[in-house]
Amino acid sequence: MNNNNIVIFLLISYFVTSQQQIDIPVELFKEISGSKIEEEYIGSIFVFDNYRAGQIILNENKIPLKLNINAYSNVFTYIDDFGKKYELKPNLDLKILIDNKKYSYLSIDGKDIITTQISRINDDLLFKSFYTKITLPRNSSNGYDLPKPGKIEIKNNFIFFIEGKYYLVTKNKKSVINAFPNHKELIKKSKLRFKDEDDFYKFFNLL
Repeated sequence: MNNNNIVIFLLISYFVTSQQQIDIPVELFKEISGSKIEEEYIGSIFVFDNYRAGQIILNENKIPLKLNINAYSNVFTYIDDFGKKYELKPNLDLKILIDNKKYSYLSIDGKDIITTQISRINDDLLFKSFYTKITLPRNSSNGYDLPKPGKIEIKNNFIFFIEGKYYLVTKNKKSVINAFPNHKELIKKSKLRFKDEDDFYKFFNLL
């Protein structure tokens, strides 16, 4: 057994022990408390309404857990049987299954981003990622109108992997044209507006 295999074996073998034993390397997670931002805003920083059945896959080891995605912090989270919540530290080797759908990190422009693959044509790939749009609370302007609470919305970016290169675009036509200027006429001819996810599938199939 070489040194790298010994390190991996020791990491996987080092269990987190409390009232419940969870087979996750201690270096990979941290316990978190409730997010303050969710107390002050309508909406949620989480992609899913609740923690869902899934698996952590690391070095071919599979660990069943209830998981979610924190789009604000760009991390995976899980909850144990006692209601304690944990964040999984970003790791490019980490694969996550939630409701049988695979999620993982991609490193793009020096930033690790949680993504899920949504389409593939030969070696070309299309991914979706998640982020939060936050609208700040608004105080009463004159003392007579009611203050408005802040709002959190989960939004998506899309990532094209074409001929060995990543292109991250937002959900609008200008962003896609900036990423693919040579396809401006194709976008116009195809009447793609990129307001919904279907247009990204259509454009990907045309490339």
